[in-house]
Amino acid sequence: MTSGFLARLQRWFTKPPAQPVGGLHARGSTSEPVYERTPRPTVGVDWQAPTVPAPAGLIHVDDVGPIRLVVGTRFSIGADGDLPLGPEGAGLLAGMVLQTSLQAGARWVLVPLADAPLSVDGAPLAGPTTIGDGDRIEFDDGTSLRVLAPDPASAALLLELPEGRDDFGARRAALVPGGVQGRLVIGSGPRSHVRVETLDGELDLVHEAGRIVLRVRAGSSLGQADTSFDFPSALLQHVDVGPRRGARPPFGVALGPLDPERPAFMRVDRA
Repeated sequence: MTSGFLARLQRWFTKPPAQPVGGLHARGSTSEPVYERTPRPTVGVDWQAPTVPAPAGLIHVDDVGPIRLVVGTRFSIGADGDLPLGPEGAGLLAGMVLQTSLQAGARWVLVPLADAPLSVDGAPLAGPTTIGDGDRIEFDDGTSLRVLAPDPASAALLLELPEGRDDFGARRAALVPGGVQGRLVIGSGPRSHVRVETLDGELDLVHEAGRIVLRVRAGSSLGQADTSFDFPSALLQHVDVGPRRGARPPFGVALGPLDPERPAFMRVDRA
């Protein structure tokens, strides 16, 4: 064999192993490197913790169940936060803030606030990062939140808690900024935040001038009049929006307070 062939053969046998896909990188120089996930890209954000809790309540959607409703563009996650997750006394774990610009439009930024590890889709956070539809936020205690943002024209988010975890009887939390661009879509369409297969049409939930407004979209078989609720409210308010498919009672939506004395007051759906 020629010396050139032997040299090429030696280089082939000693070249480093291929790097796996999925945001992993090798650490160390041993023959069996340890692979770690590449940290999630960071963005700049001006985070200031809310000085007062975000306005919140419970909304009950027929055929879906209760949803914690939080209004605003900045809120906190933690035992004492706007979304109470984590052990008591652990403080705030993360913050979320809505950024808007002419170039990028509206985007939500997740901000780590504690020393405990925080990751998105398995990638650790080294600082604030943007989140979007389908992302999974993972906390150190094993708790996770799945992000649903199916309507690109809306800045509203729906967060799903894992099985076995709930908040005042709700496994979902909706974050709704003010105005029409923060609408939460309820319906059977692919861009609905809250999917209701029994509805023939869609309606938007928006926050305007201190009230929650339910606005039926054109072309729906639902009622055409807007319905508004006081928000937040100490009273349970209910409205029948329109018919459901099949021989069933009308589709309804109820709005009420976060009441620790009766956390499941809207659990029972109508048959």
